This record gives sequence, structure tokens and C-alpha cells, in this order.
Amino acid sequence: MTRAGKIRTAALAVILLVLCWLAVGYGYGLARPSEAVTDTELYMDGTDLSLFTTLMGYGVNGILGLVNFVVYAVVLFVGAWLLVLLLRAIGIHKGTVIAAAEHRICSIMTAAAAVVSVVIGLILTHGTGAVTLIVFTVLWLFPLWLIYLREMRHRITS
Repeated sequence: MTRAGKIRTAALAVILLVLCWLAVGYGYGLARPSEAVTDTELYMDGTDLSLFTTLMGYGVNGILGLVNFVVYAVVLFVGAWLLVLLLRAIGIHKGTVIAAAEHRICSIMTAAAAVVSVVIGLILTHGTGAVTLIVFTVLWLFPLWLIYLREMRHRITS
């Protein structure tokens, strides 16, 4: 592997660490239980309406959780696109030739990072955020595969 190949591999490792950290952190943030946003005790004209305010509090919590999920997903997706586009623009030029060993190492690193991201997230959330962690991992894995790993595969020489 050439010096440029080692630099590309090291840059990919740093980007994978950042993306895994974001996915696990956001997944952990969403998996934590939240408390009711509103005050649940309400008495109007001597009638106890606490049941309705409690129900509305849970509804607000659900909507806020969904909004947080969408915001985290957009930030993660846009961040992944930006980092991978930067890596592609700097690391793979028109005349760049990729060694087969470099492509294999980068593919293995990416697969390992995806698995580690989900496993660490499951450990931290005690298994409650599985779907969220898988979605967040796919959100950074898809641009990386689409922009960087596919282009590496097309430029392989023996």
C-alpha cells in the first residue's frame, strides 16, 4: 500500500470513529426515559382533570421524541455526506489508483465500525434502542458506501 493509501485509510478510520460516536450518542440520547413536560395536576371548578393533562403530557413527550429523532437523523445524515464528500474530494482524484489491499482493509474497517456502533449502542441503552441505532448506523453507512467505497472499487488495480 502506498503512502497516500495509508493516509486515506487513516482518514477513513477517523471519519468512522466520528460517525460511530454520533450514532451511538444520538441513539443513547433518545433511549433515555423522559419525564412529563407538563404539570399533571389540574383542578377546574372542583373537577379533577389530572388524567387528561397526564395523557397530554405523554403525547407531548412522544411528539418531542419523534422530533428529536428526525433532527438527529438529519444532522447525522448531512454530517456523514459532508465528511464523506470531503474524504472523496481530497482522497480520490481523477488519476488515483487504489490497491486491492487498501479497498479490502477499508471495507473491513467499515463493516467492523457498523457492527461496533450497533453493539456498543445496545450495551449502553440496555437493548432498548435497537431500531434507532440500526437506523442511525445505516444513515452514515449508506453515504460512505455510495460515495467512497464504490468509487474505490472502480479504481482498483492489482
